[in-house]
Amino acid sequence: MDRVKGDVAVGGRLQAACDGRSQEARETLPIGPSAKLAALTSGALALPGMLAGPAGADSPVQEPSADYSFSYYKEDNLSPGLWNEDLGGSRNRYEIFAHQFSLIAPVTSRIDTRVDLVFETMSGASPWWVTWDQGQQKYLQVMSGATIFEQRVDGQIGVNHYFDRGRIGLTGGVSSEKDYLSGNFGFDIERSFNDKNTVLNVGLGFSWDTITPTDPAQHDDLGLGVYYKKAQAFNLTLSQILYRDAILQAGLAYKHGDGYLSDPYKRVEVSNDGTTVDDRRPSERHQLTPFARYRHFIRPANASLHVDVAGQWDSWSVSSFTAEVAWYQTLFERFELIPSFRYYSQSQADFYGPVFRFGIPTYRTSDYRLSPFGAISYGLRANAHLDGWPDRDLSWILSLAYQRYRTSADWAISDVELANPGLVEYHLFSVLLGAKF
Repeated sequence: MDRVKGDVAVGGRLQAACDGRSQEARETLPIGPSAKLAALTSGALALPGMLAGPAGADSPVQEPSADYSFSYYKEDNLSPGLWNEDLGGSRNRYEIFAHQFSLIAPVTSRIDTRVDLVFETMSGASPWWVTWDQGQQKYLQVMSGATIFEQRVDGQIGVNHYFDRGRIGLTGGVSSEKDYLSGNFGFDIERSFNDKNTVLNVGLGFSWDTITPTDPAQHDDLGLGVYYKKAQAFNLTLSQILYRDAILQAGLAYKHGDGYLSDPYKRVEVSNDGTTVDDRRPSERHQLTPFARYRHFIRPANASLHVDVAGQWDSWSVSSFTAEVAWYQTLFERFELIPSFRYYSQSQADFYGPVFRFGIPTYRTSDYRLSPFGAISYGLRANAHLDGWPDRDLSWILSLAYQRYRTSADWAISDVELANPGLVEYHLFSVLLGAKF
Protein backbone atom coordinates (compact mmCIF):
# COMPACT_ATOMS: atom_id res chain seq x y z
CA MET A 1 0.00 0.00 0.00
CA ASP A 2 1.01 3.64 -0.23
CA ARG A 3 3.68 4.61 2.28
CA VAL A 4 3.57 8.41 1.84
CA LYS A 5 1.12 10.91 0.46
CA GLY A 6 3.05 13.77 -1.07
CA ASP A 7 4.58 15.45 1.98
CA VAL A 8 2.22 13.65 4.36
CA ALA A 9 3.13 10.28 5.84
CA VAL A 10 0.87 7.29 5.33
CA GLY A 11 0.87 4.21 7.53
CA GLY A 12 1.09 6.78 10.29
CA ARG A 13 -0.11 9.82 8.34
CA LEU A 14 -2.86 10.56 10.85
CA GLN A 15 -0.46 10.23 13.74
CA ALA A 16 2.00 12.53 12.00
CA ALA A 17 -0.70 15.06 11.16
CA CYS A 18 -1.76 15.20 14.81
CA ASP A 19 1.66 14.95 16.50
CA GLY A 20 1.99 17.29 19.45
CA ARG A 21 -1.69 18.00 19.75
CA SER A 22 -2.19 16.60 23.27
CA GLN A 23 0.92 18.33 24.55
CA GLU A 24 -0.13 21.66 23.01
CA ALA A 25 -3.64 21.33 24.39
CA ARG A 26 -2.48 20.81 27.96
CA GLU A 27 0.38 23.26 28.28
CA THR A 28 -0.07 26.72 29.75
CA LEU A 29 2.78 29.24 29.73
CA PRO A 30 5.06 28.35 32.67
CA ILE A 31 7.36 30.75 34.51
CA GLY A 32 10.82 29.17 34.36
CA PRO A 33 13.03 29.84 31.28
CA SER A 34 13.45 26.19 30.32
CA ALA A 35 9.79 25.39 30.97
CA LYS A 36 8.79 28.37 28.85
CA LEU A 37 11.02 27.05 26.10
CA ALA A 38 9.21 23.70 26.23
CA ALA A 39 5.77 25.31 26.07
CA LEU A 40 6.50 27.66 23.18
CA THR A 41 8.29 25.08 21.06
CA SER A 42 5.73 22.29 21.50
CA GLY A 43 3.73 21.22 18.47
CA ALA A 44 6.31 22.29 15.90
CA LEU A 45 5.99 21.31 12.27
CA ALA A 46 6.79 17.64 11.66
CA LEU A 47 9.68 17.36 9.24
CA PRO A 48 10.57 14.34 7.09
CA GLY A 49 13.49 12.42 8.54
CA MET A 50 13.58 14.38 11.79
CA LEU A 51 13.25 12.91 15.25
CA ALA A 52 10.57 14.66 17.26
CA GLY A 53 11.64 14.98 20.89
CA PRO A 54 10.93 17.25 23.82
CA ALA A 55 12.25 20.78 23.46
CA GLY A 56 13.74 21.87 26.75
CA ALA A 57 12.18 20.51 29.94
CA ASP A 58 13.61 20.98 33.48
CA SER A 59 12.18 17.87 35.08
CA PRO A 60 9.85 14.91 34.53
CA VAL A 61 6.14 15.47 34.31
CA GLN A 62 4.70 15.82 37.81
CA GLU A 63 1.30 14.24 37.21
CA PRO A 64 0.22 11.32 35.01
CA SER A 65 -2.01 12.17 32.08
CA ALA A 66 -3.76 10.18 29.37
CA ASP A 67 -5.71 10.95 26.23
CA TYR A 68 -7.70 9.22 23.55
CA SER A 69 -8.13 10.63 20.06
CA PHE A 70 -10.15 9.61 17.03
CA SER A 71 -9.32 10.83 13.52
CA TYR A 72 -11.08 10.45 10.20
CA TYR A 73 -9.09 11.02 7.02
CA LYS A 74 -10.85 11.11 3.62
CA GLU A 75 -9.21 11.67 0.28
CA ASP A 76 -11.23 13.36 -2.46
CA ASN A 77 -12.35 10.92 -5.14
CA LEU A 78 -10.39 11.19 -8.35
CA SER A 79 -12.07 13.49 -10.87
CA PRO A 80 -13.75 11.61 -13.77
CA GLY A 81 -11.76 13.74 -16.20
CA LEU A 82 -8.49 12.42 -14.80
CA TRP A 83 -9.42 8.73 -14.57
CA ASN A 84 -8.89 6.07 -17.24
CA GLU A 85 -12.16 4.21 -16.78
CA ASP A 86 -11.42 1.78 -19.62
CA LEU A 87 -8.70 0.05 -17.58
CA GLY A 88 -10.97 -0.54 -14.60
CA GLY A 89 -10.29 0.31 -11.00
CA SER A 90 -12.18 2.82 -8.91
CA ARG A 91 -12.19 6.59 -8.37
CA ASN A 92 -12.88 6.12 -4.63
CA ARG A 93 -9.62 6.92 -2.88
CA TYR A 94 -8.46 6.18 0.64
CA GLU A 95 -10.32 6.79 3.85
CA ILE A 96 -8.76 6.06 7.22
CA PHE A 97 -10.21 5.66 10.69
CA ALA A 98 -7.59 6.04 13.43
CA HIS A 99 -7.70 5.53 17.19
CA GLN A 100 -4.82 6.66 19.37
CA PHE A 101 -4.21 6.28 23.10
CA SER A 102 -1.36 8.07 24.91
CA LEU A 103 -0.16 7.85 28.51
CA ILE A 104 2.49 10.06 30.12
CA ALA A 105 3.57 9.42 33.70
CA PRO A 106 6.40 10.11 36.15
CA VAL A 107 8.42 7.06 37.19
CA THR A 108 10.82 8.63 39.70
CA SER A 109 11.85 12.17 40.61
CA ARG A 110 14.14 12.15 37.55
CA ILE A 111 12.47 9.78 35.09
CA ASP A 112 9.22 9.88 33.13
CA THR A 113 7.77 7.68 30.40
CA ARG A 114 5.31 7.89 27.53
CA VAL A 115 3.37 5.14 25.76
CA ASP A 116 1.48 5.61 22.47
CA LEU A 117 -0.80 3.04 20.83
CA VAL A 118 -2.40 3.53 17.41
CA PHE A 119 -4.93 1.42 15.54
CA GLU A 120 -5.87 2.38 11.97
CA THR A 121 -8.16 0.89 9.35
CA MET A 122 -7.72 1.96 5.72
CA SER A 123 -9.73 1.24 2.61
CA GLY A 124 -10.13 2.57 -0.91
CA ALA A 125 -8.34 2.70 -4.26
CA SER A 126 -4.78 3.77 -4.90
CA PRO A 127 -3.13 5.33 -8.01
CA TRP A 128 -1.44 2.59 -10.03
CA TRP A 129 0.17 4.16 -13.11
CA VAL A 130 -0.30 7.04 -15.56
CA THR A 131 -1.28 6.50 -19.20
CA TRP A 132 -1.52 8.74 -22.24
CA ASP A 133 -5.00 8.96 -23.76
CA GLN A 134 -4.62 9.53 -27.49
CA GLY A 135 -8.26 10.52 -28.00
CA GLN A 136 -8.38 13.13 -25.22
CA GLN A 137 -4.73 14.11 -25.72
CA LYS A 138 -3.93 14.14 -22.03
CA TYR A 139 -2.57 12.00 -19.23
CA LEU A 140 -5.01 9.90 -17.22
CA GLN A 141 -4.59 8.02 -13.95
CA VAL A 142 -5.07 4.26 -13.79
CA MET A 143 -6.45 3.25 -10.38
CA SER A 144 -6.47 0.02 -8.42
CA GLY A 145 -9.74 -1.49 -7.28
CA ALA A 146 -11.51 -0.08 -4.22
CA THR A 147 -11.27 -3.43 -2.43
CA ILE A 148 -7.96 -2.56 -0.73
CA PHE A 149 -8.40 -2.92 3.03
CA GLU A 150 -5.61 -2.59 5.56
CA GLN A 151 -5.22 -2.45 9.32
CA ARG A 152 -2.25 -1.00 11.13
CA VAL A 153 -1.22 -1.38 14.76
CA ASP A 154 1.54 0.83 16.10
CA GLY A 155 3.12 0.90 19.54
CA GLN A 156 5.75 3.37 20.76
CA ILE A 157 7.38 3.86 24.14
CA GLY A 158 9.74 6.56 25.34
CA VAL A 159 11.71 7.12 28.54
CA ASN A 160 13.44 10.33 29.66
CA HIS A 161 16.06 10.69 32.38
CA TYR A 162 16.61 14.25 33.62
CA PHE A 163 19.72 15.83 35.07
CA ASP A 164 20.28 19.26 36.56
CA ARG A 165 21.02 20.81 33.17
CA GLY A 166 20.10 18.14 30.69
CA ARG A 167 18.14 15.10 29.64
CA ILE A 168 18.66 11.76 27.88
CA GLY A 169 15.71 10.23 26.04
CA LEU A 170 15.20 6.75 24.57
CA THR A 171 12.36 5.76 22.22
CA GLY A 172 11.41 2.55 20.47
CA GLY A 173 8.47 0.92 18.80
CA VAL A 174 6.99 -1.35 16.21
CA SER A 175 4.34 -0.92 13.50
CA SER A 176 2.58 -3.82 11.82
CA GLU A 177 0.32 -4.21 8.79
CA LYS A 178 -0.62 -7.19 6.65
CA ASP A 179 2.18 -6.42 4.20
CA TYR A 180 4.49 -4.25 6.30
CA LEU A 181 6.48 -4.65 9.53
CA SER A 182 8.60 -1.83 10.88
CA GLY A 183 10.73 -1.42 13.98
CA ASN A 184 12.44 1.73 15.21
CA PHE A 185 14.78 2.90 17.93
CA GLY A 186 16.08 6.35 18.79
CA PHE A 187 17.78 8.40 21.45
CA ASP A 188 18.49 12.06 22.02
CA ILE A 189 20.63 14.11 24.39
CA GLU A 190 19.71 17.59 25.55
CA ARG A 191 21.84 20.16 27.39
CA SER A 192 20.92 23.64 28.61
CA PHE A 193 23.29 26.61 28.83
CA ASN A 194 23.15 30.31 29.61
CA ASP A 195 20.96 29.98 32.72
CA LYS A 196 18.69 27.57 30.80
CA ASN A 197 17.92 30.15 28.12
CA THR A 198 19.74 28.10 25.49
CA VAL A 199 19.11 24.41 24.81
CA LEU A 200 21.05 22.13 22.47
CA ASN A 201 19.49 18.83 21.37
CA VAL A 202 21.17 16.03 19.39
CA GLY A 203 19.20 12.98 18.28
CA LEU A 204 19.77 9.73 16.39
CA GLY A 205 17.16 7.34 15.05
CA PHE A 206 17.15 3.96 13.29
CA SER A 207 14.40 1.96 11.58
CA TRP A 208 14.13 -1.46 9.92
CA ASP A 209 11.29 -2.33 7.55
CA THR A 210 10.14 -5.58 5.98
CA ILE A 211 7.73 -5.34 3.03
CA THR A 212 5.73 -8.41 1.98
CA PRO A 213 3.50 -7.39 -0.97
CA THR A 214 0.22 -9.26 -1.09
CA ASP A 215 0.57 -9.96 -4.83
CA PRO A 216 4.15 -9.22 -6.01
CA ALA A 217 3.71 -11.23 -9.20
CA GLN A 218 1.01 -8.78 -10.33
CA HIS A 219 2.62 -5.54 -9.19
CA ASP A 220 6.37 -6.08 -9.08
CA ASP A 221 8.42 -7.59 -11.91
CA LEU A 222 11.07 -8.77 -9.46
CA GLY A 223 8.50 -11.03 -7.80
CA LEU A 224 10.79 -11.74 -4.84
CA GLY A 225 8.00 -11.67 -2.29
CA VAL A 226 9.90 -10.09 0.62
CA TYR A 227 11.88 -6.82 0.59
CA TYR A 228 13.91 -4.97 3.19
CA LYS A 229 14.96 -1.42 3.86
CA LYS A 230 16.50 0.54 6.70
CA ALA A 231 17.07 4.16 7.60
CA GLN A 232 19.22 6.25 9.89
CA ALA A 233 18.32 9.79 10.96
CA PHE A 234 20.25 12.53 12.74
CA ASN A 235 19.12 15.94 13.92
CA LEU A 236 20.76 18.87 15.66
CA THR A 237 18.53 21.57 17.18
CA LEU A 238 19.40 24.80 19.00
CA SER A 239 16.67 26.64 20.93
CA GLN A 240 17.22 30.17 22.21
CA ILE A 241 15.01 32.45 24.31
CA LEU A 242 15.39 35.81 22.55
CA TYR A 243 13.63 37.79 25.27
CA ARG A 244 10.81 37.31 27.74
CA ASP A 245 8.14 36.18 25.27
CA ALA A 246 9.97 35.03 22.13
CA ILE A 247 11.90 31.90 21.26
CA LEU A 248 13.78 30.93 18.12
CA GLN A 249 14.65 27.33 17.27
CA ALA A 250 16.85 26.30 14.36
CA GLY A 251 18.26 22.99 13.32
CA LEU A 252 19.42 20.57 10.70
CA ALA A 253 18.13 17.04 10.06
CA TYR A 254 19.70 14.33 7.92
CA LYS A 255 18.23 10.98 6.87
CA HIS A 256 19.79 8.13 4.94
CA GLY A 257 17.69 5.28 3.58
CA ASP A 258 18.86 2.17 1.75
CA GLY A 259 17.43 -1.12 0.57
CA TYR A 260 14.16 -1.58 -1.31
CA LEU A 261 12.90 2.01 -1.72
CA SER A 262 10.61 1.31 -4.70
CA ASP A 263 6.84 0.87 -4.43
CA PRO A 264 5.75 -2.68 -5.32
CA TYR A 265 2.18 -1.46 -5.93
CA LYS A 266 3.10 1.05 -8.67
CA ARG A 267 3.63 0.53 -12.40
CA VAL A 268 5.07 2.68 -15.20
CA GLU A 269 3.85 2.81 -18.84
CA VAL A 270 6.74 2.39 -21.30
CA SER A 271 5.22 2.03 -24.79
CA ASN A 272 2.46 3.30 -27.05
CA ASP A 273 0.60 -0.01 -26.75
CA GLY A 274 0.17 0.41 -23.00
CA THR A 275 2.89 -1.96 -21.82
CA THR A 276 3.87 -1.37 -18.19
CA VAL A 277 6.82 -2.33 -16.02
CA ASP A 278 7.44 -2.12 -12.30
CA ASP A 279 8.24 1.08 -10.43
CA ARG A 280 12.02 1.05 -9.86
CA ARG A 281 13.91 3.56 -7.69
CA PRO A 282 17.53 3.84 -6.51
CA SER A 283 18.37 1.70 -3.49
CA GLU A 284 19.80 4.65 -1.59
CA ARG A 285 18.49 8.08 -0.66
CA HIS A 286 20.05 10.96 1.26
CA GLN A 287 17.83 13.77 2.60
CA LEU A 288 18.96 17.03 4.22
CA THR A 289 16.46 19.30 6.00
CA PRO A 290 17.33 22.68 7.53
CA PHE A 291 14.46 24.18 9.55
CA ALA A 292 13.57 27.08 11.83
CA ARG A 293 10.70 27.77 14.23
CA TYR A 294 9.68 30.99 15.92
CA ARG A 295 7.31 31.32 18.89
CA HIS A 296 6.08 34.68 20.16
CA PHE A 297 3.71 35.11 23.12
CA ILE A 298 1.66 38.30 22.67
CA ARG A 299 0.58 39.33 26.17
CA PRO A 300 -2.02 42.03 25.31
CA ALA A 301 -3.91 39.49 23.17
CA ASN A 302 -3.17 36.53 25.46
CA ALA A 303 -2.14 34.65 22.32
CA SER A 304 0.96 33.20 20.68
CA LEU A 305 2.20 33.19 17.11
CA HIS A 306 3.89 30.05 15.72
CA VAL A 307 5.91 30.25 12.49
CA ASP A 308 7.74 27.27 10.95
CA VAL A 309 9.85 27.11 7.79
CA ALA A 310 11.88 24.26 6.31
CA GLY A 311 13.67 23.28 3.15
CA GLN A 312 14.70 19.85 1.96
CA TRP A 313 17.13 18.52 -0.63
CA ASP A 314 17.79 14.91 -1.48
CA SER A 315 19.91 12.70 -3.72
CA TRP A 316 16.91 11.99 -5.97
CA SER A 317 16.89 15.68 -7.03
CA VAL A 318 13.70 16.38 -5.08
CA SER A 319 13.82 19.74 -3.36
CA SER A 320 10.99 21.16 -1.28
CA PHE A 321 9.98 24.16 0.79
CA THR A 322 7.48 24.28 3.66
CA ALA A 323 6.08 27.25 5.58
CA GLU A 324 3.42 27.16 8.28
CA VAL A 325 1.84 29.80 10.48
CA ALA A 326 -0.55 29.24 13.39
CA TRP A 327 -2.25 31.58 15.87
CA TYR A 328 -2.98 30.26 19.39
CA GLN A 329 -5.71 32.43 20.86
CA THR A 330 -6.75 31.95 24.51
CA LEU A 331 -10.35 32.89 25.35
CA PHE A 332 -11.78 33.21 28.88
CA GLU A 333 -8.75 31.30 30.28
CA ARG A 334 -10.37 27.94 29.46
CA PHE A 335 -10.65 27.92 25.67
CA GLU A 336 -8.25 28.10 22.76
CA LEU A 337 -8.86 28.67 19.05
CA ILE A 338 -5.98 27.77 16.74
CA PRO A 339 -6.30 28.63 13.05
CA SER A 340 -3.37 27.53 10.89
CA PHE A 341 -2.16 27.71 7.30
CA ARG A 342 0.59 25.71 5.60
CA TYR A 343 2.24 25.94 2.19
CA TYR A 344 4.34 23.23 0.53
CA SER A 345 6.13 22.98 -2.83
CA GLN A 346 8.40 20.35 -4.31
CA SER A 347 10.30 19.61 -7.51
CA GLN A 348 10.35 16.24 -9.27
CA ALA A 349 12.72 13.31 -8.88
CA ASP A 350 15.26 12.97 -11.67
CA PHE A 351 13.79 9.57 -12.66
CA TYR A 352 10.14 10.74 -12.64
CA GLY A 353 8.00 10.88 -15.76
CA PRO A 354 4.27 10.40 -16.43
CA VAL A 355 5.15 7.86 -19.16
CA PHE A 356 8.38 6.69 -20.83
CA ARG A 357 8.36 6.27 -24.62
CA PHE A 358 12.05 5.87 -25.52
CA GLY A 359 13.21 2.67 -23.88
CA ILE A 360 13.01 1.45 -20.32
CA PRO A 361 15.29 3.43 -17.99
CA THR A 362 16.99 1.70 -15.08
CA TYR A 363 15.12 3.92 -12.60
CA ARG A 364 11.58 5.11 -13.35
CA THR A 365 8.39 6.16 -11.60
CA SER A 366 5.14 7.92 -12.48
CA ASP A 367 4.19 8.26 -8.81
CA TYR A 368 2.58 11.64 -8.09
CA ARG A 369 4.44 11.76 -4.76
CA LEU A 370 7.70 12.24 -6.70
CA SER A 371 6.19 14.65 -9.25
CA PRO A 372 6.42 18.46 -9.06
CA PHE A 373 3.48 20.13 -7.32
CA GLY A 374 2.42 22.65 -4.71
CA ALA A 375 0.05 22.19 -1.79
CA ILE A 376 -1.77 24.26 0.79
CA SER A 377 -3.50 23.17 3.96
CA TYR A 378 -5.59 25.16 6.38
CA GLY A 379 -7.30 24.18 9.55
CA LEU A 380 -8.89 25.14 12.83
CA ARG A 381 -8.55 23.53 16.23
CA ALA A 382 -10.60 24.34 19.33
CA ASN A 383 -9.49 23.32 22.84
CA ALA A 384 -11.54 23.46 26.04
CA HIS A 385 -10.01 23.00 29.52
CA LEU A 386 -12.37 21.66 32.18
CA ASP A 387 -11.17 21.36 35.79
CA GLY A 388 -12.54 19.87 38.98
CA TRP A 389 -14.91 17.21 37.65
CA PRO A 390 -15.76 14.84 39.21
CA ASP A 391 -13.23 16.00 41.83
CA ARG A 392 -10.54 18.63 42.21
CA ASP A 393 -7.72 16.27 41.37
CA LEU A 394 -8.84 15.72 37.79
CA SER A 395 -8.59 18.16 34.87
CA TRP A 396 -9.84 17.53 31.34
CA ILE A 397 -9.02 18.72 27.85
CA LEU A 398 -11.39 18.41 24.89
CA SER A 399 -10.00 19.21 21.45
CA LEU A 400 -11.79 19.33 18.07
CA ALA A 401 -9.89 19.90 14.83
CA TYR A 402 -10.39 20.07 11.07
CA GLN A 403 -7.80 20.29 8.30
CA ARG A 404 -8.18 20.66 4.55
CA TYR A 405 -5.31 19.73 2.22
CA ARG A 406 -5.28 20.73 -1.45
CA THR A 407 -2.75 20.32 -4.27
CA SER A 408 -2.08 21.84 -7.66
CA ALA A 409 0.81 21.96 -10.09
CA ASP A 410 0.07 25.69 -10.44
CA TRP A 411 1.03 26.25 -6.79
CA ALA A 412 4.56 24.92 -7.19
CA ILE A 413 7.37 27.44 -6.87
CA SER A 414 8.81 26.48 -10.26
CA ASP A 415 6.78 26.07 -13.44
CA VAL A 416 5.29 22.61 -13.96
CA GLU A 417 4.88 21.68 -17.61
CA LEU A 418 2.73 18.57 -17.10
CA ALA A 419 0.70 18.03 -13.93
CA ASN A 420 0.35 14.51 -12.58
CA PRO A 421 -3.34 13.43 -12.69
CA GLY A 422 -3.08 11.52 -9.41
CA LEU A 423 -2.41 14.40 -7.00
CA VAL A 424 -4.20 13.88 -3.70
CA GLU A 425 -6.50 16.17 -1.72
CA TYR A 426 -8.10 15.32 1.60
CA HIS A 427 -10.15 16.28 4.66
CA LEU A 428 -8.99 15.41 8.18
CA PHE A 429 -11.29 15.51 11.22
CA SER A 430 -10.13 14.69 14.74
CA VAL A 431 -11.39 14.77 18.32
CA LEU A 432 -9.34 14.29 21.48
CA LEU A 433 -10.30 13.78 25.10
CA GLY A 434 -7.53 13.92 27.67
CA ALA A 435 -7.23 13.95 31.44
CA LYS A 436 -4.53 14.91 33.92
CA PHE A 437 -4.70 13.09 37.25
